Amino acid sequence: MRNIIFTVIASALVSIAPFLALFDPNCFPTHGILIFGIFIVFLLYANIKAKIVSRKKSWILVFAVYSLTVAVSWIDLQGILKLMDKTTGFYGIIPFVTPAIALLILKDVKAIPLRHVNLLAFSAVFIHLVSFYTSIISYPILSFPILNQIHFQDSTGNINRTVLKKDELKKWQIYDATNIESSFIDTTRSNVIILVESWGIPLDINEFTETMDLFSDANFRKGIHKREFSSTRKAEIKDFDLLERELTNQYTIIQLGQKKTDDSVTLKSVEAMLDTCNGKCAITLTTNDTKFPFNGTSEEILHTYKAKLTGTLSHIKKLTLKYPNVNFIIHGDHEPILSPIEFQEKFYKRWVPFVVTKP
Repeated sequence: MRNIIFTVIASALVSIAPFLALFDPNCFPTHGILIFGIFIVFLLYANIKAKIVSRKKSWILVFAVYSLTVAVSWIDLQGILKLMDKTTGFYGIIPFVTPAIALLILKDVKAIPLRHVNLLAFSAVFIHLVSFYTSIISYPILSFPILNQIHFQDSTGNINRTVLKKDELKKWQIYDATNIESSFIDTTRSNVIILVESWGIPLDINEFTETMDLFSDANFRKGIHKREFSSTRKAEIKDFDLLERELTNQYTIIQLGQKKTDDSVTLKSVEAMLDTCNGKCAITLTTNDTKFPFNGTSEEILHTYKAKLTGTLSHIKKLTLKYPNVNFIIHGDHEPILSPIEFQEKFYKRWVPFVVTKP
């Protein structure tokens, strides 16, 4: 057990060190405690090291494991920096230092039988899946840097969709944080938080401008939000749980989740709740009309998506105008990640629009 614990500690050091250096805890929940590949490499390292007698072969093994760990750590660091819009700079020393320290931690670790390595690998993946897809934990245990790097590029490998063209989007406030609600919740009145299903930012700036012009009135603040929790389940969990932390017991909290009805019907329900609410209410819901999949070609899907999105946003705007004393926070839960690949490639990754009613 001691050997396994030391292996976990060494692996966690390599995985978590970039966040300690960058001092951005908001990004951590999307990453994972262990880099799966490095964890398995360290387990195998302990197994092979015990079988080698030759000092020369031992040094070759150490160098091979160090080099592999540095390579994976470098890829992982680049993924984290891209998410945070930072350049490598002096952070580039992290992938070289942490593997060296990790190998020192493993210096006296005894052999871990291969059957235990297999069991630990399976257990780690199982725990990761349970944690990632349940609302009880809702944090990933493992990180897969290679898959993350693939995520940053489209199928052609030519377009980086994680970096905004800020010169084109400068008319909107760019809000780079994990949760946007903390900055816009108004504790002096009722709040309605609306997550618009699959509302992302298209690469075509004209399309985005056309959509945002639905909220062209002076009583709206409009912007762009970096959405770390870019999966449907996490998107709702994080925003809904925020109410419990921010609004305490002075509010009547109503969580509608995602209703399998037309958005016009769901928003009528919100009206009824606001009309009958005693005191201050906090209502959270996720829209449904733009939920994928849609049938058709990429162009047909785009036409359907735009029509449904426009309809949903128009209903939401009417609701905000009817209740000017209520604070509305409206933003996308994620880009259309459940749509066909060729349609996904029309949108930025992890960036969504937001609209907030002014006091």
